[in-house]
Amino acid sequence: MIPALPPHLSIILAQTSTDLSQGFGTGLTIILMVAFLLAVVGIVSGAMDIHRGNFEQGKAKIIAAIITAAAVAIVTILFTTFGLNKAIIRPQ
Repeated sequence: MIPALPPHLSIILAQTSTDLSQGFGTGLTIILMVAFLLAVVGIVSGAMDIHRGNFEQGKAKIIAAIITAAAVAIVTILFTTFGLNKAIIRPQ
């Protein structure tokens, strides 16, 4: 049998989990912004490679950049499909 937590400890843990979730949401937002900017740079770089005549490398860069930009949506869809909605942290 697991003993119950003292009331003052359970209140502290409940507040910590909310603050922790908000902190992760804020951190996730920053990571998403940086990843989106890198994806835009990757798409432009791939377009420049295609313009210079290196079609295969340019195409690969553009596809990788699109996947990077869509990674959050892809993972969210997978988590929702497999019933892991509680594991999704929403960007703040």
